[in-house]
Amino acid sequence: MAGGLLYFQGDDAGGIGAAQRHWWRTDGTAAGTFRIETTLFPYDAEDAAVDLNGVFYFESYDAGFGGELWKSDGSVAGTTQVTMNNGLLVRTAMVTLGNYIYFNGADNDSTGLAQTDGTTAGSAWSFGVQDVVPFQVKYPAIYNDNLFFAMSWYPDGGMDQTTRLVQTNGTRNNTVIYPIAQPRTKIIPLGNDFVFYGSDTIVRINQLFDTFLFRLTPTVLPGGAGVGVTETKSNKYISCYPNPASDKITIRSNEFDLRGAMVSIVDVTGKLVYSTKLGADNFSSVVLNIPTSLSNGFYIVEIRSSNQLVSDRLVINRN
Repeated sequence: MAGGLLYFQGDDAGGIGAAQRHWWRTDGTAAGTFRIETTLFPYDAEDAAVDLNGVFYFESYDAGFGGELWKSDGSVAGTTQVTMNNGLLVRTAMVTLGNYIYFNGADNDSTGLAQTDGTTAGSAWSFGVQDVVPFQVKYPAIYNDNLFFAMSWYPDGGMDQTTRLVQTNGTRNNTVIYPIAQPRTKIIPLGNDFVFYGSDTIVRINQLFDTFLFRLTPTVLPGGAGVGVTETKSNKYISCYPNPASDKITIRSNEFDLRGAMVSIVDVTGKLVYSTKLGADNFSSVVLNIPTSLSNGFYIVEIRSSNQLVSDRLVINRN
């Protein structure tokens, strides 16, 4: 589901294989049920499609090779490819956390956890662990506004794969790697803890194919960018200064996470006169240049994340 529409893979040609299978959408009516693409090779996997802010994102083969990220607003014309930064390829294990999609990424040099906000500029590696140890992302799950996944790699270039459970909010400083078990399933909640199947890395290190049920008490970490906030419209969470302003303003946040948020300026009639997307480094403040096209008067500055809208009044006076 994304944007009130149900997306599914269908085959109306009676064929077998990815070339005959395509993405459809429906709003529950015959007229609102149709294919959104006819030339792609979509992945048939549990973690190959997600919803981010009402937009449907999915993974597709590039003519049968490589992984591309595509997005759709539910129309044929609105189904387009998201060009990734630095040649990033998308592989299964896609999940949404706050303002970002996290996925099993790869480029010419490495593999690991990558992220995107649906734009080229917003596509990058999540943190630098893969610079030292390239790894695969498996069994992703979102709980407590954090991402849990299995991190698998081959130490010293050997043939024996090592796997560890990882908890993260998408940043390197808030990432925990648990050393005791090699997970073989996703975690599932059990009260305030989680359970998963895996092999013991200490007691039975020479019998890694033995499977046990493990219980995890998770570390308390901050939520990912854009999560853990109340859905409300208020002018108490941000402030703009100087106000009145002439050429630039500083937007400072008290509680609202600015990372990846969309900033809009509207006039007194409600007309959108300016918008921009904030970067991943803008946590609590940002400086914006006021467009010279805006005349003196009253405006509203709106900042929107995936689940919250906050606003403040702005007066422009260039006299």
